[in-house]
Amino acid sequence: MSKKNSDGVKVKYFFLGIIITLAIGGIAFGIYKFINSTKTNNSSSDNIVIDGIEYVENVTDSKYSCDAFKDAWVWEAHDFLVTNSGDLYQINTSKKFSDTKQNCKKIDNIKIRAVINNLLVDENGKKYTVNYDDSNNPVIAETNEDYQQAIFKSPVFNDEVKYAFSITGDEENQNYLVLKNDGKIYKYILKREYDDSMMQDRYELVNQELFYEIEGEKIVLMRPDYEFSILNYIKTDKAYYIAEIINKECEEYADIKCEYKYTKNKYLTDKYDDIIRLEMLNDDQWSINTKTKRINVELRKVKK
Repeated sequence: MSKKNSDGVKVKYFFLGIIITLAIGGIAFGIYKFINSTKTNNSSSDNIVIDGIEYVENVTDSKYSCDAFKDAWVWEAHDFLVTNSGDLYQINTSKKFSDTKQNCKKIDNIKIRAVINNLLVDENGKKYTVNYDDSNNPVIAETNEDYQQAIFKSPVFNDEVKYAFSITGDEENQNYLVLKNDGKIYKYILKREYDDSMMQDRYELVNQELFYEIEGEKIVLMRPDYEFSILNYIKTDKAYYIAEIINKECEEYADIKCEYKYTKNKYLTDKYDDIIRLEMLNDDQWSINTKTKRINVELRKVKK
């Protein structure tokens, strides 16, 4: 195999490893474990059905102590989470930490600026991911940038990017949804080309278009659905917007592609200041493309 092809294969599998193994598996396992532990041991739960959506409302009580509950969360994987303020926490749902006397502790030497797929980028541009130590315990580990410098020099890692998720791609192109600091979501198309001087692939932004914006509001968070390469929901500085299918016939016919719109959700917006995190749930998979839509809502306030 030539050097060019060999490097190309490395890049391809690097992306697949990040997107599939970490982004889907890590987030899914971490969220599932945390939701069920807090719901079973340390929270009260109510199910509310409004307009065909079942809201599974969990109100965490004082038995589960963590400073991270003072802020909304933007990322969770394994035993770690990142708050809206960029603070990185390690969590433990069964025991407290000796130094904090809480079920979480803040990692003080890392401040997260952006989340790219499931890579964490700090204020100094260093990249981190969840790894495992010799005892199979999850740890935050800095990524070796020398392995594939071209990946980390791609436009999705620019300072103006807050979140970026790979939605589709092949050997020639990678498509991303990108939330910038201006509060708007863009679609990036990156073209992969081999750079002889670097002896590895590089990624050039060949097209950038506005994907979504909300007049008078600034988007602060987007949650991707990797199964269908769209966004489950959008959070602005004022409200929550949930993805809904426009053409219902796509649920019945295999040859009709589903089209979506984002609708302001009154129930979630009314609880805006109390929501720590939420996740789309259903009986088969975590996806909005199903007739059964359930949303897990983790609330900050103690239920009276």
